[in-house]
Amino acid sequence: MACGPSLSLSCGRGPAHSLRQLKRTRRPGQTPRDGPLESFIAVPFGEISSSAFEFYEGLRVLISGGVVVGLYSAVASTYARSGDIVSSSPVLALLVSLFVGLLLLFLDLPARAAVSSYDAPVPMIETWEERPSGGASRLNVYYEILDAEVPTGIRNRTHYLGAIYRIGFEAIYFTATSVAVLAIAVAAPTTGPNRNDGSTTVRWLFVAGALSHLTAVGGAVVARHREHARKNRPAWKRLKADLATEIPRADRILLIVAAVLVGACLSGFSRWLSVPGIGLPLLLWAFRYFFGVKRREPSSNEGSNSESSAGVTRLSSRGARQNLHGVSAAVLFGMSAIFVCVCAAVRAPTGSALSPAVALGWIATTLIAAMLLVARGHEKRLLGSYAIQRAWLNQNRDKLVNKGYFVRSE
Repeated sequence: MACGPSLSLSCGRGPAHSLRQLKRTRRPGQTPRDGPLESFIAVPFGEISSSAFEFYEGLRVLISGGVVVGLYSAVASTYARSGDIVSSSPVLALLVSLFVGLLLLFLDLPARAAVSSYDAPVPMIETWEERPSGGASRLNVYYEILDAEVPTGIRNRTHYLGAIYRIGFEAIYFTATSVAVLAIAVAAPTTGPNRNDGSTTVRWLFVAGALSHLTAVGGAVVARHREHARKNRPAWKRLKADLATEIPRADRILLIVAAVLVGACLSGFSRWLSVPGIGLPLLLWAFRYFFGVKRREPSSNEGSNSESSAGVTRLSSRGARQNLHGVSAAVLFGMSAIFVCVCAAVRAPTGSALSPAVALGWIATTLIAAMLLVARGHEKRLLGSYAIQRAWLNQNRDKLVNKGYFVRSE
């Protein structure tokens, strides 16, 4: 399936190139009119350094694969009665982690997420009056410019920030699976070996977990409010608009249904009611965080904040989608995490596989996902990389036309 030119990270392309791609450089005397095959030369094998994109992609393979194998081993040690095969063999664990890491690199799902196309350089190039030379696509011209014209420092930083974004994006989804792991203990406490003797320690750990997630949600709300206030916007009005846009009415109805189901579980009805109660907000978060929502058109009274601070004209939002802000992502994920902690605290699964140490480990993993969502460090780095690229492209627009990358429309 062909990918639209508006996605500079789609199909595995973007600030951090995939290993399966060939690095583009300009040959001596080559012009942008040369065919796409002539504009590619393979990277010499072994030419890897801390400034090469292969280094960052290799780091991503090791980290992502290792996290997946570590989570698998943790789940197996929690619920399996005979242990797991992977963790018993270091060589096998290394091979599996490499395989999983390469598979994730091949799929490159973070490049298809909504945040990867938000304010990307290629859609900005599409707004230019100039058209690419020789009928080439703007996406191909963008990559040629990135490799042949963009300063080395900016290019290396682009590769680095792209890899950081992908690692962070995948890490959030991996650690968020801990909510499902805890939900198993709530709904089916007899699964796995018996480690819980009915002590109150586990109950209080889940109470602390629920309060911690509530604090994380509150912190996200305060941070978003301060961000609007710092930009001289009506803070509470814009905050409510963010939540209303990024958690649509249909989603809010499902969240109410989830709360009713959790309430029924807490009232003494079937434990299995907690599964849809916990799962609905978790699935809503996973869907919205990946696919985003339709970008909201800024109102006329929002002032000049619709313009970037660098003086670069913002892209048209017609038909575009945007990623969730930290406050919306924190609310959706936080509801699921709070629900599972409250259910486990009120209906402590006596006789389950959750000892105090095991419960503490999984609660901490849910909090890691929450902190990554609230901090949005990976997203900020990616969007910062985009801002640098857009500014450089605008500043060097005439130069790129003179070098033959684009021709002016007659």
